[in-house]
Amino acid sequence: MAISNDGRRVASATDENDIDLSQIDPTLNGFGKTLLTLKGHTGVITSINFSQDDSLLVTGSLDNSVIIWGVDSNFKDKYGKMLVKLLGHNGFIRDACFSPDMNFVVTASIIKHLSSFAYGAIIWSFNNKLGKYKAIKKLVHPSEILSLRFSLDGKMLAAFCKPNYGYIWNTDIQSDNFGNKIVKLANVKTDWIKKYIIR
Repeated sequence: MAISNDGRRVASATDENDIDLSQIDPTLNGFGKTLLTLKGHTGVITSINFSQDDSLLVTGSLDNSVIIWGVDSNFKDKYGKMLVKLLGHNGFIRDACFSPDMNFVVTASIIKHLSSFAYGAIIWSFNNKLGKYKAIKKLVHPSEILSLRFSLDGKMLAAFCKPNYGYIWNTDIQSDNFGNKIVKLANVKTDWIKKYIIR
């Protein structure tokens, strides 16, 4: 479940592997009314996040895919539609989120690395010319990622992992160190992760 940044809508998973987008603005009529039902996943929904401007929604699933949806009613041609499906994961999606500027989407799953598979994340970049997202970097982790979050300026990515640690990655595309680890966080309390990171 995720609440939009303006606090007016909530996106929640259904038992049918769909996502309901509902209105929760108490100043408007129809509080709690379902505005949209987004259909496209074939497995249980595992992650839901809005973009910074609330125009897009990114969802992950047990079907190993990530879908980006248009959820801004001002753009009728995209509203309620599946805009892109990101494939290339080798396991279910643990988390997916946008960077603050919406130029990147990062997804956590099992990924192909060299000749085998590993826990990790994929950074996807939006290509304006092609009008689609392209995988530009794989971040390999030694254990399963629980949650991903960008810094407010989008230049760092926090990836919290089992059992109780995480990494901070450089996601400044202008930096020569893009995609490199900045620091490892050791002995991060599980309760702290659940309270402040996992939603």
